[in-house]
Amino acid sequence: MKTIKDFQKQIPIFHYKDFEPWILRMVK
Repeated sequence: MKTIKDFQKQIPIFHYKDFEPWILRMVK
């Protein structure tokens, strides 16, 4: 995983909301 966009491509949009808190934590 190089970028958030790459991650979004791998994760279906309906899963993105569930992963959002984890993504925000990882990016910080």
